[in-house]
Amino acid sequence: MTVRFSDIRIDRKKVRRMYLKIHRDGSVSMTVPAQAGQETVRLFFEEKKTWVEETLRHMPAQPHHTYVQGEKHFFMGRTVFLECIQGSPEGCRIDGERACLMIPAEGGDPRRLMIDCWKKALERQLQDSVRYWEAAAGVRAAGFSVKEMKTRWGTCHLRTGKLCFALELASKPVLCIEYVVLHELTHLLEAGHTPRFRAIMSYYMPDWKERKKILNESPREFM
Repeated sequence: MTVRFSDIRIDRKKVRRMYLKIHRDGSVSMTVPAQAGQETVRLFFEEKKTWVEETLRHMPAQPHHTYVQGEKHFFMGRTVFLECIQGSPEGCRIDGERACLMIPAEGGDPRRLMIDCWKKALERQLQDSVRYWEAAAGVRAAGFSVKEMKTRWGTCHLRTGKLCFALELASKPVLCIEYVVLHELTHLLEAGHTPRFRAIMSYYMPDWKERKKILNESPREFM
């Protein structure tokens, strides 16, 4: 995969250094000082270009589901296979290696049913994970929510203390979910991704970098 400088979204802000970010949807953006010259920005990108292209090559493919019998899906880090049941009250449940999708005879929206199922399972896991890591790190969030997010695994609203997590986490191993939970909670202790932020992460979760790698390379379910 070849990435051109013209493909990069550039955000000029009141920052001192340049940052480059690869998003989950495969897009690439740069945050640069407002006064930085275009040639300086381009040279910075060229220095990182090989790393960007190598990272994109290892990113999982975007999912394209048709919701038919036997189709493969990903749930909490494992593979499940779709079992379509017609004529039953609508709903979706996980039964071992099966994702049982009940669709009324008059039809329904299978993606919506699966999102509801995955979201409820993720919310249950997050309740346990947030509670555990709050106690471990000595910090308290003001609640959390789950929604579809294209470019982030989670966010932390510093002013309100509320966390938000990507629905896509429902397809990931629990160890990855816990990494994202601790990451967002750590922002309540240190706002930026500073050396202190990384030190806090390493203190409470020494293998957080390995978990992050698994997270970013795992197959995707929704986005």
